[in-house]
Amino acid sequence: MHQLDWKERLLHLSYFLDLMTEAHARKLAAELQGATREQAMAKVMEDADQNRLFELALSPEALNKWATLAFALQSMAIDYDRSGSSTSMDVFYCISLAVVASSKKQWRNEHLRKWVDIARSEPRFHEVGGAHYTMLGPEHVFNFQKTLRAALDARGI
Repeated sequence: MHQLDWKERLLHLSYFLDLMTEAHARKLAAELQGATREQAMAKVMEDADQNRLFELALSPEALNKWATLAFALQSMAIDYDRSGSSTSMDVFYCISLAVVASSKKQWRNEHLRKWVDIARSEPRFHEVGGAHYTMLGPEHVFNFQKTLRAALDARGI
């Protein structure tokens, strides 16, 4: 996640909130190279689905707060070092952010696989539909809950 600056976070948040498509956010990422935060916010507010902004009651100030929070959380995660251990672990994975891994397989094998270091038994991996920001969205939540329920049942929970 070292790759994402504040503007990238704003753009990721914009398609996560369905203010624009992921493709449009990627296009804006190129256009906004060298732009200030204010310029980036103005462009996002201009290009965003105005009905969706209204539905979410998002002003530039509110979206700025969300983007700043998302950036701060990402910044905290940079220095995160897994520690401790867990008796068992279930890992739910989907299509990762493009800046993190080029495929679901790479995401699982090179990044998520590292959770094995803190699990005292082999982690169970569960592939779910969608991408990082959409796996719990309306299109995928039903199948996600089925996978989650099956994982809980398998653990006797």
